[in-house]
Amino acid sequence: KYGAGAAHGNSMTKTMNFRLHPSKELQLHDVFKPSTNYLAMLSKYCFDDVRKQQSGRQSDAGMGPDPFKSDHDEWLLKGTAAVDRNYERFSFAKGGIKIHFDPYHVACYAEGKYEVFIPSYVLKPVIQEGITALLNWD
Repeated sequence: KYGAGAAHGNSMTKTMNFRLHPSKELQLHDVFKPSTNYLAMLSKYCFDDVRKQQSGRQSDAGMGPDPFKSDHDEWLLKGTAAVDRNYERFSFAKGGIKIHFDPYHVACYAEGKYEVFIPSYVLKPVIQEGITALLNWD
């Protein structure tokens, strides 16, 4: 019997974000205001963005109803749910943050990795002011 990834290679993205003065590796909870529901915002934004990206990646796009739509939806809902572990792989980018989803996280291996760019104007209400200052998002 074969387990997940047996027929395909499997890779994992590792991101590390640091503040230099004082030195500290930044985790998701260090970046966002604890008084906000930032996970719900990330979840909604990422779900909508990945759904748009999937329309161009799925092999049967434009070929009629997808017989596996409920499976695809369940995978995407689980992978973008508002829980910390779904958003551990993030990186700062010019004008926003990228969330990285490895194969099997939000879709099948054949669809590959997904990245969602969330612009600073979307993040400003939920991000720590110190982080916006470090990134020159003011």
